[in-house]
Amino acid sequence: MSGCTEIWTSPKNGVRVAAFTTKKQAETFAKALQTSVITAIHAHDDLVEYFNASESLQLTIGHENASADDEAKAEDRFQVARKAVRSALAKAGAA
Repeated sequence: MSGCTEIWTSPKNGVRVAAFTTKKQAETFAKALQTSVITAIHAHDDLVEYFNASESLQLTIGHENASADDEAKAEDRFQVARKAVRSALAKAGAA
């Protein structure tokens, strides 16, 4: 980490701690960390929707009360969620 004078892991709680030489370096690091957290939150939200859409699709396909339109909507929701997850994971560097 450029400009970081020390990095250590707290023995008490395992939290990684960094000491910076300037306020600007600390602010730059904080901004990068904020971006990473926001990316992770979006990936989490997309994964939850993917799971929900998958369950909905499984419960809809072949259900005696589901119309062809219901099945098509469930399939569309699943495909949209699937694409969102792939995109979010790629953006997070996990795909």
